[in-house]
Amino acid sequence: MPNIVHRIGTEKATVQQLYDAVSTIQGLSNWWTTKVTGESKIGSILQFRFSKGGPDFEIINLEPLKRVEWKCVQGPKEWIDTHIEFNISTEGGETILLFKH
Repeated sequence: MPNIVHRIGTEKATVQQLYDAVSTIQGLSNWWTTKVTGESKIGSILQFRFSKGGPDFEIINLEPLKRVEWKCVQGPKEWIDTHIEFNISTEGGETILLFKH
């Protein structure tokens, strides 16, 4: 699968709000799919479900207010063993979310 990198900057969300959006079940279900299960702790599996199934990710890193990293352990063949990273920082009055897959 090709590498994907997105940088999103906002003046409307805090570091805490962005971290919660990518590290908690409630936050993830607010923007990706409402069918998210799992626990927000290292080693846990997050399951994302859509109408035709969906991927499972192991949480491999949680650095509060800074970084979240997952590894795909179940789902589309081309996703298996890929990593998703969310890095959060501030710059020039913006809160930055850097997404890598």
